[in-house]
Amino acid sequence: MLTFTLRRLLSIPPLVLVVSLLTFLLLKAAPGDFYSQQEADPARSLTEVLRQKESSGLLVRLSQTQLEEFGEFRDDGSMWSFRDDGEKVPTILRDGIVVRGRSASRSLLNFQIESTKYQCDDEGVVYRKVGPIESFFSWFSNAASGDFGRSYKFNRPVFGIIAERLWNTLILSIAALLIAYGLGIPLGIFAAVKPNSLVDHSAGILAFIGLSIPTVFSALLAVLFATYTGWFPIGDMRSLDYDLFGFWGKIGDRLHHL
Repeated sequence: MLTFTLRRLLSIPPLVLVVSLLTFLLLKAAPGDFYSQQEADPARSLTEVLRQKESSGLLVRLSQTQLEEFGEFRDDGSMWSFRDDGEKVPTILRDGIVVRGRSASRSLLNFQIESTKYQCDDEGVVYRKVGPIESFFSWFSNAASGDFGRSYKFNRPVFGIIAERLWNTLILSIAALLIAYGLGIPLGIFAAVKPNSLVDHSAGILAFIGLSIPTVFSALLAVLFATYTGWFPIGDMRSLDYDLFGFWGKIGDRLHHL
């Protein structure tokens, strides 16, 4: 038993890694992403967008030394070069014309050397676009240390958003578990004691229906039921006048909102 348990536990890390990698690659295979929309928005600072991509592991910033190693190169019929004007970042030239800065077209700030793609921001900082495998392991190492990146919608660390919602998730999960076992075990015992009875057949039919219907669809049906009957609230975890209730009233209100 101990050997079996250890073997199962040891199989969890590689399984999580493989499933995460496949999911990550499938998401990357989809055309377009959040940052593509941000880059196309002229009201957004390209520097800010690329820094967010860097923090997400999608880009790697190049140093001055790495840029000097490029020298002059040709891409898409244009001659590219980097000139050191004594500033913090090099001056980017395309066919001898300076292209960095907000006045430059964003399409001019992208170039490719062999199979590697590069991108420049408004200030002339050059980034190397990271491949999907390298990007995944960068994300995975950050996630393993508790850094899940920043939320696109809320512009906040994802870990903080998860932590805020974790308590309600635990309450709902434990409540669902108690209801499932509280109903399932007695019905199972009764059906086993009295096989082929009305309770046995009814419990079997309900279990079959419950397993067959997708969880999302059954949740929508539950919301519709609560909406039309008015028996249960459909939002929040407590009533607006929750603070006015006594101890047992608060517990009852919480249970009613589950």
